[in-house]
Amino acid sequence: MVFKGSFKRQLTETLREPFPAKIMKKAQRDYRAILSGVDDFDPDDGFVINILSCAMLSVIPRSIENSYEVSEIQAYYEAAMNIPVTHFFVRHSRVYTTKGQAAMKKCAERSQEITNPYSWKFTYEPGGTVNQYTAIFSTCGICRLMQELEFVQYVPALCSFDYAMNAMDHTEFSRKYTLASGGSCCDCHYSHRDPKNSN
Repeated sequence: MVFKGSFKRQLTETLREPFPAKIMKKAQRDYRAILSGVDDFDPDDGFVINILSCAMLSVIPRSIENSYEVSEIQAYYEAAMNIPVTHFFVRHSRVYTTKGQAAMKKCAERSQEITNPYSWKFTYEPGGTVNQYTAIFSTCGICRLMQELEFVQYVPALCSFDYAMNAMDHTEFSRKYTLASGGSCCDCHYSHRDPKNSN
């Protein structure tokens, strides 16, 4: 299970659950069951990590007797994901380079040919500099999986982490529309500030 340790730890630290081991034992069974019904991702499809973390979050509420507001689940998820490995991945992505932007463009083009319903299709629009770009998503694997699990109310808890994750790399993230709220797309705008070049 991806991020198993931090998901367990935050059951106590964020949600104040008294029996995290018991919850995680049930969650692990449900996690495997959910993923067994998800189509295999292509080896180079980086969006698989999104589905793994989505499946992980989805099994937590169903494994807990207490009920929580979306804002509480959002705080739990952000705390569980905000660990050193996430910071390392974000800060070493190299997306804000000429090669990184070229790779992003190719990834967007490949996404249009993906048939896996749990992956993402998006288009890429370059910004004014190598530190800016827009990704417009027309399909979302998280929305698909959470609809099937009848947990759509928790999609915003997952999506909100986009803001925190991009902030780890000094990137301003914004969007106006979301598929989860009934929009035709998720328009994701990225504007990176390299702290080494700041006054």
